[in-house]
Amino acid sequence: MANKQDDSNLIDRKDILWLWRTFIFRWPIYLLSVFLFCTLGYIYNYKKIEIFNSKIEILLNSNEVYNYQEGLKSNLGYYNFFADIANQKRIIKSFDLVSKSVRKLNLDVSYYIQGRINKKEIFQNLPFKITTSFKSPTILEKDIKFKILNSKNYKISFSIDDLDTSFTHFFDSSSTNIYYSINASLISNYADFISENLKNIDYRITFHDKNYWVNKIINSTNVENIEFTSMLLIQNNDEISSRSRMILDTLANEYIKNTLANEFKINDNTLIYINKQLVDVVDILDSIQYAIENLKSTKDIININKETDL
Repeated sequence: MANKQDDSNLIDRKDILWLWRTFIFRWPIYLLSVFLFCTLGYIYNYKKIEIFNSKIEILLNSNEVYNYQEGLKSNLGYYNFFADIANQKRIIKSFDLVSKSVRKLNLDVSYYIQGRINKKEIFQNLPFKITTSFKSPTILEKDIKFKILNSKNYKISFSIDDLDTSFTHFFDSSSTNIYYSINASLISNYADFISENLKNIDYRITFHDKNYWVNKIINSTNVENIEFTSMLLIQNNDEISSRSRMILDTLANEYIKNTLANEFKINDNTLIYINKQLVDVVDILDSIQYAIENLKSTKDIININKETDL
């Protein structure tokens, strides 16, 4: 009769020896795998672009001032309130309102520093500033090299249709060609500092179309109503936190200006309507007065009040 084997020992001595031999002969592969994955994780974390979220709140209705339209809308109920909030949310993300905000921000040019591994965008503390009045569609959204040669000159290089092109311009001077019209100015006045330090930095710039930032802000902005309140929560996601806050502040200011302009227009239209009604009332009173005077003259009535008492 065959003896039943004991299954309590799941791992025997042969398994342990196999694991040991595998580790002894293949430990360089395991070590290399750990090093490789750590390196890939470091590179991924280094190249990963952080996204910052900024928030701002706008109060739609306030009890600090008298709302003369509240009595007119009181019978419309909650539906009117909800519809008004939905309309305000659409206005904040409207193309026209965002376009007005973008024109105030001056975001036509993006600035970068090219490193050994990744390219980092910079928004503040730049040694130079660029303004443009014309940009050819062929150069929009392209990676353009910006090289500071000295305190007087800079060089712009780019490639279009595999053709390398470069131009050298003067700072604080407008330059125009078939690709752009540009004026670059240095912010620092220390010529030695500029020539020794900044000329070795690999700057990159990108020209944007006027609608680039409008579409980007619309897609990266979310507007929500805070539950049980008349407040709107506006959130914006951006790679640079200071720019995100600036976008929200400008957007909120433009929304407030637009709201006030609409209120003034409504008030002006209301005054015009009231004046027309007053003119109609005056005409009616004049016609009544004329009828009374006509009645007095035709009936030889001196005092109408005494005649009515008879």
